[in-house]
Amino acid sequence: MLSGEGNDMLMSFFLQTDTTNLNAMHHRKPNAKLDTFGVFDNGWHTLAFEFAGNNSIQVTPVLDEKRGAAFTLVKSPASGAVDKLQLTDISKSATYTLLIDSIAVEVNSTDTAV
Repeated sequence: MLSGEGNDMLMSFFLQTDTTNLNAMHHRKPNAKLDTFGVFDNGWHTLAFEFAGNNSIQVTPVLDEKRGAAFTLVKSPASGAVDKLQLTDISKSATYTLLIDSIAVEVNSTDTAV
């Protein structure tokens, strides 16, 4: 069971830049930097999250095939519609265009009922 207040959501992750670096972040109260993945650039990036499995809540962020440090999932104040994937920029109002080339979701399970 996840700790904290809020919702259990994958949508609570985002990429953010600081003055020089590209960071994987988790929307919490307060937001948490999961890892830094080098110098910011305007190129396309691939962000993935590897779940440890076996009912573990340990997750490893992977940006452009570079593995970050594993972290423990917690609830997020983010909210959204049930069974929907929502992609936006991080702000409540439009700040810049969100460009997505492709999305892939892979679920590995031996449970055929999933």
